[in-house]
Amino acid sequence: MTLIMKLAAAAGALLIATTAEAAVVEPFAGAMRTDWSQGIGAPDPYGATAPDGSPGWALSYPAWAYNSAISFAPGQVLTAWFNPNLVADPAGGFDGGGQLFLGFAANAAGAYSLDASSDQTLNTGSIGFQANAGYGNADLATADFTWADQWYLLAVVWAPDGGVTGDIYDADGVTLLESIAGPDLVGAPTGIALAGYGGVDVADIAVSDIPEPGAAALLLSGVAGLVRARRRTVG
Repeated sequence: MTLIMKLAAAAGALLIATTAEAAVVEPFAGAMRTDWSQGIGAPDPYGATAPDGSPGWALSYPAWAYNSAISFAPGQVLTAWFNPNLVADPAGGFDGGGQLFLGFAANAAGAYSLDASSDQTLNTGSIGFQANAGYGNADLATADFTWADQWYLLAVVWAPDGGVTGDIYDADGVTLLESIAGPDLVGAPTGIALAGYGGVDVADIAVSDIPEPGAAALLLSGVAGLVRARRRTVG
């Protein structure tokens, strides 16, 4: 990997820094936290672990749990490792998979969610946002996405001005694969929520502050400077 590539990767990593370490709010280490509204899912029976080594928690039925004790607010990033648990089909492609709802702005009355849909039995694959008032389902925005049999890092970025963006990162936790704009939320609840089915795995839910713009800009300016120097040398 060239120095330019290394700096670019470092800049990307900075945007989701600390999510797998100091900011973990639900590690699924043997059991869910006891302050969720109810328990859902179970440890993955096959011992699947996320790229950071954390254990996977399998969600097999579409029950919602919310947690008002975990705070995710404007100016922060909510992340979770996600594995669609697709099963290779000898005839080609994948079977199985399901859907994960990574909820935010949540309380007993409902939530919003980043919806990762990988149900290949329905020939669908997408990423999107939903409004889940009363824990129902109403699509707000969707984009096509082809999932593979691997782990991804999902990120919900809640800007200080209320704008929400959803991102999918590759298994390295750095390479951005897809981004989608979500709702603008001001004065919303700050709890989180979770639901899923089809045996999808989730690991290490984390909350961290959005990095200061200057830190990312410093790395990116280094990348730009190296690119300009390279062009002058080549020219």
